[in-house]
Amino acid sequence: MIIGFQNTLIAGNFITEEPVTTDYEHIEYNPSVALIKTKQWSELFSPQIEINVGLLDDFQGHIIFPMLLYSPQKVKKAYGVGDVELGTMYRFIHETDMMPAVAFYPKVTIPTGHADLGLGWGAATESPALWIEKNWSSWKLSGGGGYTFIQAPQTTNYGFGGLLLQQQIMESLSLGGELYAQGTINKVIRSTLIFTFGGSYNFTKNFSFPFSVGKSLAGQNALMAYIGLDWVWGPSS
Repeated sequence: MIIGFQNTLIAGNFITEEPVTTDYEHIEYNPSVALIKTKQWSELFSPQIEINVGLLDDFQGHIIFPMLLYSPQKVKKAYGVGDVELGTMYRFIHETDMMPAVAFYPKVTIPTGHADLGLGWGAATESPALWIEKNWSSWKLSGGGGYTFIQAPQTTNYGFGGLLLQQQIMESLSLGGELYAQGTINKVIRSTLIFTFGGSYNFTKNFSFPFSVGKSLAGQNALMAYIGLDWVWGPSS
């Protein structure tokens, strides 16, 4: 995932993934609005639709379909379809008293956006990643990372990783903070370290409101914000 830069997808209120798959035969629907702002440009993903489907036990399919408003300085704005993200998550270790949960989560982006207008990379990316999580009392610690292979001209492959700590404040509200880092992509898009604060308010067991704000601490200067809704449907939901 490319964060804080052109043609980015922000999937969820935090960048660090949690190794929890959508339950079998369930569908998670997540419409959202996300903003990324740097000194050189801003990107508004509105609307952005994420869908996760429980295809098997511990195995989910994933897609994000974004509409993107790209606003560079001194250049005409553009609005249209961005690059679509596809992925699958496989949780191969369940959490126990001693062991954390572990999942493999590879993703690819399809160059559906108009690259000449700044709405896409104009080439595919592939991002295999490994994520882990451990719970204790009201706290939850998630972390991991991976590597992105990008085929766009004048770019380089890069690593990424994050660490996320959350607490269940009350039955309906969780809050947390995250540190996320990624490597340099090209001469303009440098390596960066981002801090994000956010949470989720649960209206019901299957309907919630995720939100977050973030700012880079080092490297590429960027501000981020995210709000969304999250529904889950399925047997006995």
